[in-house]
Amino acid sequence: MRSFAESGLEFSFPAHWAVRRYDHHTYYRGLSGLGLKGMDFLAIERDAGVRGKLYCLEIKNYLTRHSEDGVFVATPKPPAQLARTVERKYEDTLRVLAAIHGYFRRRWFYRLAEPWLARSSYYRFDRVFWTQAYYLAQVPGQVQVVLWLEVEERDESYRQAVAEALAERLGKRVEVFVASRQRPLPGLTARRGT
Repeated sequence: MRSFAESGLEFSFPAHWAVRRYDHHTYYRGLSGLGLKGMDFLAIERDAGVRGKLYCLEIKNYLTRHSEDGVFVATPKPPAQLARTVERKYEDTLRVLAAIHGYFRRRWFYRLAEPWLARSSYYRFDRVFWTQAYYLAQVPGQVQVVLWLEVEERDESYRQAVAEALAERLGKRVEVFVASRQRPLPGLTARRGT
């Protein structure tokens, strides 16, 4: 399992997933000054004999958090506004993936190695991860946008309204899943950070 802290939560990803903290990665940070937004994580799940699946995860933690600096109380955004935010981050993520791929393709040795990179399992190498993320993003049914949504009350009507708004905005293009600690994405777990 690989663990990452984000928004007051600690996420544990399955060992067979390749994961990048997308909005902290060098490639994204080099382009973020252009007004582009990004998802919190990109992950690739590869199963034997299957092309794989690209997960684009956005984390929204509206739980009350306590720290040495005091108490942080977050107010959930209206469902339609939250869905627009996630949609924009997803679309900008696709733009950045295309820009990274275009940058890589400028080198002749990348073009020569590209077929191997697209099938390799050496995800620790950025070129392998970003090449496969780009290709998976081009294939219908190979992308899942996941909004990890934590709210103070177990307000299923809010969660359902967010899921419907997301499905309305993205559902024709990608699979959408609204997750939480009570309803996690299979294989992915989260707990409140310390």
